Amino acid sequence: TIPATKRITAATPGGAITGIRLPNGGINEKFLTGAFIVTPAELSNSAVHNLTSGRTITQIGYATVDSNFATAPHSAAQKADSFVTGTITIYMQNTTNTVFSKTGSWATALSSMTPVYTGPFIIYPDTVYEVMFTTNNNFVYTGGGLYIAYQYQKDVGSKSVSSFIDPSGALVPKGPMYDANNLVTNSCFVSRSNTGFPSVISTPGSSFRPAFRIVHNQILGLEETKSDNTAFSVSPNPTRGAFKLNGNAGAIRSVKVLDITGKVILSKSKQDLDQGFDISKYSAGIYYLHIHEAGRVTMIKFVKE
Repeated sequence: TIPATKRITAATPGGAITGIRLPNGGINEKFLTGAFIVTPAELSNSAVHNLTSGRTITQIGYATVDSNFATAPHSAAQKADSFVTGTITIYMQNTTNTVFSKTGSWATALSSMTPVYTGPFIIYPDTVYEVMFTTNNNFVYTGGGLYIAYQYQKDVGSKSVSSFIDPSGALVPKGPMYDANNLVTNSCFVSRSNTGFPSVISTPGSSFRPAFRIVHNQILGLEETKSDNTAFSVSPNPTRGAFKLNGNAGAIRSVKVLDITGKVILSKSKQDLDQGFDISKYSAGIYYLHIHEAGRVTMIKFVKE
C-alpha cells in the first residue's frame, strides 16, 4: 500500500452561493465568527468520501465562485476593491449531533473545538479558485458528523466591502462569493461586528453553509488510484533559514513567504523553486508559505528557529 490524500467537499454544493456568512463576502464588518454542522448522514457515504474513522484531516478550505464579476467589464478599481486580506482561525470538532446544537456564547461554543489553522487569509479579486489551509495539527476524524467554525479579522487598511452598479444595472457587492449548500435548515450561524469578535451566537441560523473542501489521508491498495495528490510540505520544518517546498509544482504560478503579520518577505516564480528558499536574515518565529496555483491557493505554516 502507499499513502495518499483524498479531497472531498462537505457539505456537498447544492447549487447555492453565499457571501455574508464568510470573510468580507459583501459585508463591511471587521470581525466575523461563524460555525456550521456537516451531519453524519452527509458524511456516511464512505464509497464517495472514503472518510472513515481514523482519517487525518490535512487541509481545509473554501471555494470562491466569482459571481460578482460574471458580467464584464468592470474597472480595475472595482476589482481591486474585492481584494480581501486578514487573519483567520479555523476550528473543527467531531460530533454525533444531527442538528446544530451550539447556542449561547461563542466562547463556550469554540472551547470544545480544536483550532486547526491560524494565519493569513487572502482572497484575490476576479478569480475563481479554492483557498486551502494546511492544518497545523493532526485532527483525526472519528466518524459521524463535523462542526466547523471560523473567526476572521480584517486587516487594518484592507479594502472595505461596498457595492457598485454592474453593467446590467444591478447592485452588486464587491466582496467575494463562495460555493455553498442550502439544503439543511438552521445549519450555519454567523455573528459580525466592527469593534471585536462577537460574544453571542446570533439567531436565527441560516441554511446557507460554506461548501468546505477537506483533504484527508488514506491508504491506497495496488488496485486503487490516487484521488488527490496536491498536498505540499516544507522541509525541514522547523528550519534555521534554508528550506524547500515538496510537492507537485506543475500548476504553480508563484510562491510567497509571509511573516506572522501577513507581510510578504520573499517571492519566487515557478522557475526559481528548484533553488529553494532562505530566510536566514529574518527573526525566529512563525511564517507562512503562500502557494498560488491555477485554480487554488494553499497556505502552509512553518517555523524558523
